Amino acid sequence: MPKYYVKGSHEAIIDKDVFLKAEMTKRANLTSEGKRRVYTSKYEFSGMFFCGHCNDIYRRVYWNNSGKKRFVWRCISRVLKKNSGIDCPARTIEETFHNAVVTSLNDAFAQKNTVIPLLKQNIEAVINDDLEEKIRNIDEKLADLQMELINVSDDENAVEKLGAEIVNRLEERQDILTMAAERKDLQLRMQELIDFLDGQSFALTEYNEMLTRRLVEKVTIFDEKIVVTLKSGMEMEVEA
Repeated sequence: MPKYYVKGSHEAIIDKDVFLKAEMTKRANLTSEGKRRVYTSKYEFSGMFFCGHCNDIYRRVYWNNSGKKRFVWRCISRVLKKNSGIDCPARTIEETFHNAVVTSLNDAFAQKNTVIPLLKQNIEAVINDDLEEKIRNIDEKLADLQMELINVSDDENAVEKLGAEIVNRLEERQDILTMAAERKDLQLRMQELIDFLDGQSFALTEYNEMLTRRLVEKVTIFDEKIVVTLKSGMEMEVEA
C-alpha cells in the first residue's frame, strides 16, 4: 500500500508554543536578504539591532578611533565589507539607543489613553477569528476522506489520490494551527504592553534593560532617526 508522511498525528514532545518561539529565534538569525548571522544573547541588544540601509544586523565591536578605544555597535555588512562586498554607510552608535528606547516607551505611555483601547480592540479581533471553525471543517473533511479511503482500499489509484488529498488537508490544518499559535503569541505581547502602560504611573527617567527585553522586538538604525519596534507590533520613531 502507498505510504504517506502525516503531520500532527502524535502528541508532541515539546509544547507547540515553545517550539514556535524556538523556531522564530532560529529564523531571526537570517536577515531578509538571506545573510546568515550567528545569534548570541551575551549582550542586551544582540540580534535586536538592524541597519536601516542594508537590513543587516548590528554587532557590538571593539573600536579604535583616533587612539580612543571603546565598544560600539556597527552594521555587520560594514564591519565585514571585505567579505560581504557591501560598503554600507550605516553609522556607528554607542549609547544613543538607550535614550531611543526610553523615549519610545514614554511616547507610548503619553498616548496610553489612545493606545490601550486600540490594543484591546486588536486583541479582540485576534480572539474572534474563524480559525477554530476552519479546523472543524478540515477535521470533518478528513473523517470523510478516511471513510472513502477504506471503501476504495482495493483500488490503488483511488487510494493514492485520496491519500494525497488527506496529506494536503493535514498540511493545511498544520498551517492553521501554526497561525493560531502565532496569533496567541501576538495577543500575549499586546497584553504585556497594556499591563505595562496600565501599571506605569509616571514616565521613565532612566533606561531599564529588563523592560527592554520584555517589550522591545527590534531597533532599526537610520541616519537621522531610530525606529523602535515593540513586541506588540507598534513602531515608535525617535530622532537620534
